[in-house]
Amino acid sequence: MRVEHLDRKEKPTHYLARELAEIIRVDPELFDFIDRYVFDGLWYWNLQKPEDEWMSPQFWLTLGYAPEEKKHLAAEWQDIIDPDDLLVAQQNFEQHCKDPGHPYDQIVRYTHQSGETVWLRCRGFAIRDAEGVATRMLGIHTNVSRLKHIEERYKKIIATMDRVYADLRVALDESEQLFETIPDAILQVDQDGRIVKSNSRATEMFGYSASHLQELTVEDLVPDAIRIKHSKLRHRFQDAPEVREMGNDAMNLSAVTKSGKEIFVDIRLSPYNTKYGLHTIAVVRDITERRKMVSRLKAQEEEEQKLFKLSSTDSMTGVFNRGYFLELANRAHHQGERYDHNFCVMMLDVDNFKSINDRFGHAEGDRALTQIGNILKNSVRKTDIIGRVGGEEFAIVLPESSIDQGVVLADKILYNIEDARMHSDDPDGLGGCPTLSIGLVAKGDENETFNELLYRADQLLYKAKHTGKAKVVY
Repeated sequence: MRVEHLDRKEKPTHYLARELAEIIRVDPELFDFIDRYVFDGLWYWNLQKPEDEWMSPQFWLTLGYAPEEKKHLAAEWQDIIDPDDLLVAQQNFEQHCKDPGHPYDQIVRYTHQSGETVWLRCRGFAIRDAEGVATRMLGIHTNVSRLKHIEERYKKIIATMDRVYADLRVALDESEQLFETIPDAILQVDQDGRIVKSNSRATEMFGYSASHLQELTVEDLVPDAIRIKHSKLRHRFQDAPEVREMGNDAMNLSAVTKSGKEIFVDIRLSPYNTKYGLHTIAVVRDITERRKMVSRLKAQEEEEQKLFKLSSTDSMTGVFNRGYFLELANRAHHQGERYDHNFCVMMLDVDNFKSINDRFGHAEGDRALTQIGNILKNSVRKTDIIGRVGGEEFAIVLPESSIDQGVVLADKILYNIEDARMHSDDPDGLGGCPTLSIGLVAKGDENETFNELLYRADQLLYKAKHTGKAKVVY
């Protein structure tokens, strides 16, 4: 019945197709074989005449070809099958022909007319004569391209997962190594302040074993006096967690070791969320020795400043001594000459200083000089340079100043001197402030040295003294 229906539906014209139809009609086993599978093409091969092979129309349609354009020859499909897969198929064919128990079953790649690859599962079995010699091959094709694509994607996913796992494993190993090799103590602390992990540096710093540290809270590592405060600060930090620094050389942030020794530390906090809640990484650095070194350096610096002040400052008046004044003055004069800036020099001398010593003694003279030094320091700008260049003689260098600006400063000094005298019970007596005579000059030609400039100012100073004192001549 089926053969008749097939003949009415599609009349085979090739003798192999007709032969196959007849065999299927009379051999239920063959029919069951075909009926058992969903296929994308039938094929039937004359092994006694190997060039003849019938391929069903569905096979060619699966590969994108028009069936009527193809001949029923083995060479037609052998031209478009992958060469490596063809070799496997041929080997299985030979084994199957020798041994019916060896399956003829493999997945092969064909080139679609569009150029894409089509994966087909090719299965078949040999039809043998009375002596068991294979004379025909019947087979089917099943398109498994979709499954192969899924398999390829799956392999890529697996490969990606393998790489991600390998990278993660390396990252974990590296992070563990970093955790151990960082020279600072590291504590991992949970939201209740309990220590859940520590590195070897932490055990060295605090004197506890790693297992013992995991029995403690961070409050156990701070001095008794600040534990309650520390607990409040920790809760405040957890309410608004952020990366932050704690402690520096200017702060007294301290921790306590197992032996009770107190050490100075600075700490960096880095919060992060875990499946167990908020944890915090605390990187703790022992700065005890650094603080000692900083203290020593500060003491050394203070000592050096004292020595410098002794070597550069007149101890009585607090202004620069002659040697250091001349060094700074020459430097300022050189800079003024180089950039052609204004530059003034002022010479000052205490009036009637000898009579102060003679009438009231040298102690009173020293007091008067100290008072004059203070008035001068409070009268000039920060950039001006004051020096005591003789017993009762002073000099002032005024960088970036014109002669008019120098006159303004000289008048200010004279005014401050007069103001001090007015507030004295006895201006010309014991405790009074003496007057000053001032000579003021501005820089001259470019070849004039500072000493020459100072000499001109000194000449004008003596002119002020011989023409009435307590005034400025310029």
